[in-house]
Amino acid sequence: MPGSTLMERAGAGVVACLQRQLGLLRGKTVTVLCGKGNNGGDGLAIARLLRDHNVQRIRVVLPADPGEYKGDAKTNLNRLKEANISPEFEIPLKLQDRLEVTVVIDALLGTGVKGAPTGRVAKLIRATCEFPAAKIVAVDLPSGLGGDGDMVRADVTVTFSTPKVEHY
Repeated sequence: MPGSTLMERAGAGVVACLQRQLGLLRGKTVTVLCGKGNNGGDGLAIARLLRDHNVQRIRVVLPADPGEYKGDAKTNLNRLKEANISPEFEIPLKLQDRLEVTVVIDALLGTGVKGAPTGRVAKLIRATCEFPAAKIVAVDLPSGLGGDGDMVRADVTVTFSTPKVEHY
């Protein structure tokens, strides 16, 4: 099955989970943190699919230059334009803006990462603690889990296929 199809299915699964957890998504404010690998590609698909649910504001935050995205993640990054979403490189700086965020989606790192997160990815992982009113939703597994460094403290983890070793 093509990777782009898997990403669409993963994105739809996360959106369905959000609906079960939060009810109607209309009026919610969502920040999606998207790494440059397959997990990030899932996050980019999620952001685009959320537009169909009348989310009030969708902010996509990238830890890397868009030119570093490859394959299916790059395809989904390019498809953000269809949803009129422009990626950003920083989380909201003002506390008031962070208080308004309803959901933070962690799609930074997946199962293929070895070692502790570094650089901007580590900074964004730490930033997930700076959204006092948001539910933190991890895609497949919380970023940094099992890496001997900072990790996302997710309220909900939506995984695909089977549980991962890191879940235990």
